[in-house]
Amino acid sequence: MSSPQTSQWELIKALEAKENKISDEDIEAIGAGDQGMMFGYASDETEEYMPYPIALAHKLARQLTKVRKDGTLTYLRPDGKTQVTAEYNEDGSVKRLDAVVLSTQHDPEVSQEQIHEDIKKYVFDEIIPAELVDEETKILRKSDRPFRDWWTTRRQRTDRT
Repeated sequence: MSSPQTSQWELIKALEAKENKISDEDIEAIGAGDQGMMFGYASDETEEYMPYPIALAHKLARQLTKVRKDGTLTYLRPDGKTQVTAEYNEDGSVKRLDAVVLSTQHDPEVSQEQIHEDIKKYVFDEIIPAELVDEETKILRKSDRPFRDWWTTRRQRTDRT
């Protein structure tokens, strides 16, 4: 039976890999490690030279980290993930957000309702431009429960100011 914990050998080899002191055989023995999908290209769509959905996803991730580290949301744990999908106009400008997905680890005793409220207030409201959100925008959390009222509340607040 294998242990879910990383062995000392695996840790040493992982550190060696970061320092470019590891053989191909050692890499094969360890396996792929933490996997992720990467893609990209330079774009003048944002000041970061990234496509808008990626830049917005990065901003959401940074805000999620900020509210965790500064103590705003003490129940959050590391390992948040974000994804943004946008619809574009014919001229290449962003027309609207089709979907925003945010997943985060959290203490087990916190209710889903509290997490939804706090993520809306301290992450989404701070980062997502209200003018790109409409009634068709899907705002989802790790549990895939939509923040269905987020866009309405956000729109109303923006329209009043």
